[in-house]
Amino acid sequence: MEFLLPLAAVAGAFTLTYFCCMRPMRRGHGCGMKRTTGSAPAASGRSERLDEQIHAAREELRKLKQGAT
Repeated sequence: MEFLLPLAAVAGAFTLTYFCCMRPMRRGHGCGMKRTTGSAPAASGRSERLDEQIHAAREELRKLKQGAT
């Protein structure tokens, strides 16, 4: 009988995770817990800088691979 409370907590956590995160992601909506308001312009600026850094890193990797062969 002492295992019922932990078992109920695990079942509740699984159920909450499924309905708030897994189910919306399977439908293509993203996680329901994701913040959709707030600092969107700042986030997009960071995203653009990150994209530029990734592009630069890929270009550098391409040049290094060309130099090695």
